[in-house]
Amino acid sequence: MASPAKIAACRRNALKSTGPRTAEGKAISARNSLNSTGPNTASGKAISSRNSLKHGLRSPAVLLPGEDPRPFDRLLAALIAEHQPETPADRDAVCSLAVSMWKLRCADRVEKQIWETCDLRTAIAKVDALCRYRSTLRRALFQPSTTSSIAPPNFPNEVNPTRRAPSRPLSLSWVLPAMPSPPEPPRLLTLADIPAAMVLKDSASWNQKVEDWENVIRLAPRGCFAIQCDGKLVATATAVIYQKRLAWIGMVLTHPDYRGRGYARSLMEQSLAHLDAEGVDWIKLDATDMGRPLYLQLGFEDEAPIERWLRPAGDLPFPRRDRREAVPFDPALDFEAFGADRRELLAVLSRIESASVPGKGLAMGRPGSNATYFGPCVCRDQATARELARSFVARHSHENIYWDLLPANASAVGLAREFGFEPRRRLTRMVRRGVAGGADLLHNDSLVFAIAGFEYG
Repeated sequence: MASPAKIAACRRNALKSTGPRTAEGKAISARNSLNSTGPNTASGKAISSRNSLKHGLRSPAVLLPGEDPRPFDRLLAALIAEHQPETPADRDAVCSLAVSMWKLRCADRVEKQIWETCDLRTAIAKVDALCRYRSTLRRALFQPSTTSSIAPPNFPNEVNPTRRAPSRPLSLSWVLPAMPSPPEPPRLLTLADIPAAMVLKDSASWNQKVEDWENVIRLAPRGCFAIQCDGKLVATATAVIYQKRLAWIGMVLTHPDYRGRGYARSLMEQSLAHLDAEGVDWIKLDATDMGRPLYLQLGFEDEAPIERWLRPAGDLPFPRRDRREAVPFDPALDFEAFGADRRELLAVLSRIESASVPGKGLAMGRPGSNATYFGPCVCRDQATARELARSFVARHSHENIYWDLLPANASAVGLAREFGFEPRRRLTRMVRRGVAGGADLLHNDSLVFAIAGFEYG
């Protein structure tokens, strides 16, 4: 029991924190409270409710703001297809299980991020709290329902003998989140991987065809890498070297179901190690908004914006040309524009479709899975570029056409608009120094009217 002296001290302390005692002080305090009542509107309250949102594991919302809903929709659809709920109670039970499974998967991602970003003492404290959230979610998975015929697994449980037998066979894959096997280390991507790479490419709606994968693997047989997990190809990256003066990284792809696990970083580190071993002076790539933060962490810097333009299929008021033939190209002009010798790449692309005006410019193109691709196009003046682009567009006016250009080249932008193209997406061209001591990389973007592709530069 506390002594009389301690009791008296507590009473004195309480008197110091009882707030204003006079009528005037109480009125002032009441007015002050009106200034701190928080948001009043519905939108303001919604924003305020998310101020402390970090991982969302205890939130009633299933998805975080801005999170892609498609993976959760696929999970829910799979559960519904497997268990075919017949009553509203059954449907509610399946939805609840989907939410618990989804948040358990989120907890795995959160734990991985904690270990990667926090010091040991902080990480241990956060993971300890995360384990409590996990326990709550797992209990929700195994909680028997009194209204639904869909029951949790009937594991032996002497403590809880009321647990019912399931009305239909259930597998652990339904109850527990799918835990992928550890990924294999990065390996070389080969021609045998192309069917799986096409599936990966389709998951991102990219434009490459089988021939594009064949070309890049043959151009860089030691610079194309892949990661395999759960018995399938889940991530790729390629690095094409142009005479060791410059290398171009592209095809950095990760399957949507396997993102957030560090596969892109692993492949990028493998690619950079390969390029360092080859003694490459400079390294470039064209980054999406999703990939750019990773590339900044790896030492890349922004160089210039780059845009994809699209012309929908439609007739043009000038004649169509059907003639296609490989033509000679000027490697010196391309070197001046691009800053590196890529004649090996141009020789491959010129065999698909090409045209040139001797001494003035060249243009090439190739088919794509979403649209025919125009590029590269390197010319000394806009008039030559207009002639080559006009010829290409006339031949393919009945198809969708992609044109990737540097918006800093106003002449290229003007031509694209003239032929009915419109901008559809913007990326960022990024650059990183390779081996130390390499000379500055000189290039002339005013000569580049269309690039060769995001995988080639």
